[in-house]
Amino acid sequence: MLVGLDDVLWSTLEHAYGPADDVPEILRDVARGDTEAVGALYGNIWHQGTVYPATSKAVPFLVDLLAGPEEVVVPLVHLLACIARGTGYLAVHQSLSPPSERPSTAELDDEAAWVRAARAAVVDGLPAYVNMLDNGAPEVRAAVAHLLCALDTADAARDAALLAAIADDDDVGVRGSAIVGLGARAPLDALLRWLEDDAPVVRVCAATVAAQNDGASLPRVLQVLMADAPDAMDDLESVPAVAEDGDVLRYVASALSPRWELQCALVERWLGHAHAQARRGAAFVARMLVHGWRHAAERILSALMIGLGDVDESVRMWCAWTLRDAGSVAAPAADALWATLQKHKPVRATAAGFALKALCALHDARAASYLAAQLALAAERKNFDDIETSALAQLGPWAPQCFELLAALIPVAPLGNERIAVIDAVASYGARAEVAFAAIRAQLEAQPHIVTRVLGDLGPAAAPALLALRARARDDDAQIRWNVARAIFRISGDAEPALAEIAQSLASAGRTKLGGLELLAEIGAAGVQFATVLPPLFDDDDDWIAVRAAVAHWAVVGDADAVVAALCAHVKPVPSGFIALTCVRQIGAPARACADALRAWVQSEARVVQYAIDDEVVSEDTRWVALCQEALAHIG
Repeated sequence: MLVGLDDVLWSTLEHAYGPADDVPEILRDVARGDTEAVGALYGNIWHQGTVYPATSKAVPFLVDLLAGPEEVVVPLVHLLACIARGTGYLAVHQSLSPPSERPSTAELDDEAAWVRAARAAVVDGLPAYVNMLDNGAPEVRAAVAHLLCALDTADAARDAALLAAIADDDDVGVRGSAIVGLGARAPLDALLRWLEDDAPVVRVCAATVAAQNDGASLPRVLQVLMADAPDAMDDLESVPAVAEDGDVLRYVASALSPRWELQCALVERWLGHAHAQARRGAAFVARMLVHGWRHAAERILSALMIGLGDVDESVRMWCAWTLRDAGSVAAPAADALWATLQKHKPVRATAAGFALKALCALHDARAASYLAAQLALAAERKNFDDIETSALAQLGPWAPQCFELLAALIPVAPLGNERIAVIDAVASYGARAEVAFAAIRAQLEAQPHIVTRVLGDLGPAAAPALLALRARARDDDAQIRWNVARAIFRISGDAEPALAEIAQSLASAGRTKLGGLELLAEIGAAGVQFATVLPPLFDDDDDWIAVRAAVAHWAVVGDADAVVAALCAHVKPVPSGFIALTCVRQIGAPARACADALRAWVQSEARVVQYAIDDEVVSEDTRWVALCQEALAHIG
């Protein structure tokens, strides 16, 4: 075992953390049964999906070690499967870098060669893996079946061994893993036979494969997944492909992708299952579907409403969370959400907590009254502990009874996030926030970032704060300076502080320019002296700078022809794309080149915004669609 280990020039090879001269000792530790050493290999020769020059050299020794101590065999088999599916770091991450900093073709070709070498080294161990299908503990045989699945090469002996395991192995987890391992290579007649197997886990694994086979009976596949998946959950966890996904029912539902209507049918059935574990999994899958498909929430709304009354808090929580995310579609569930809120205290990450935020998203008057009572109690006790600050972000003119209470809480709320949340909530009332000017102004020293922004939003109504704002014009914090310059301009029309900040910002490197570009878009024609500086930035490597420069040029010069091409290139459902699209909406007809893409995004059944954190996927996608529709209306 490990013969020739020292013949490899490890110090000349690289892994994820640099020279691979530590690999020999790690492999020797693995040979002694050290499972932590296997973990180290998961971090260096394979790292979060990527492989390196040292990987292919290490693989033959990993195959050797499969004959070693039992405790390291299963993790080593899984590591080999990971390496077989590995990719290159540069190839994966190049899109995150600006074009000028992306790797060269030669670098990408070199990396692709490492990836091919690593895969080939794993494939070379195929005889050893096939032999292991007849030996060892069930978890070893299941892991090997999963590894064989990862070898994307035609091999009759490999497929014959998997078929034999399905037919003869006495462990249902191994049989299920072998079926998943065959995947698209599974013969149709065998798939249909496995759909009728005595073991639920075998039927479910066969159904997940058959779902992608046009010759299989889709009604029968759906029937198996509906009826058998919840009962087979424990056994499915012994199937490595399922365990790797991290959630059993999500893995099963994903087999029907992209047929979201069928996935919704699964969720509806599973949410009515007798076992709480199945209902929890179904509620989790429901949220995944709502985040992925625009009409899923409407389809499963009744099931989610029933889930709000479940005896299991986790089921109630997932259903309430999904309804919170669903936005206006959740309106028919308002009474059920209110009933949940009345039964339980709205603590964060609970069903009642999400029910409160769902009602706020629906602008339900009962939620406004509930929060008003909570705010009044907090003011009376001068205690902010019972306030769900994330719900405050959803307040606004729809909840008039909360405004005065919020304003009174500004000096009471603890410094930091809580006080910022209260000030932000007061500002969301628009013109009415002028009434709270004195309370907001008093927080200028304690919470300067948000107060300088809000005073700018108030415009001329914040004139009494001008002297104090000018005193912060030379603040060490650039964001505060930009906010102050914007506020002075919006309050008084004096553009000088903004012009000074813009000049300094545009003379800087990198993203420091963004503050100046935002200011320039704010002051518009008053910044005409910078008009010639902007066009060269339209092609900047940084999307944010390119978009902000085009938007600023439009605000300063008003020349649509100069900016439409730059803006349309960046109109896509990512954060900077929202800014580009907002400007396209203002430009109107001259931006007609964007129209086809906008219509496609509006008509898509799938959500097109996927960059956001979970809580914002639906709201951001909804906002994107609304902006697209408004832009199309202006384009005409």
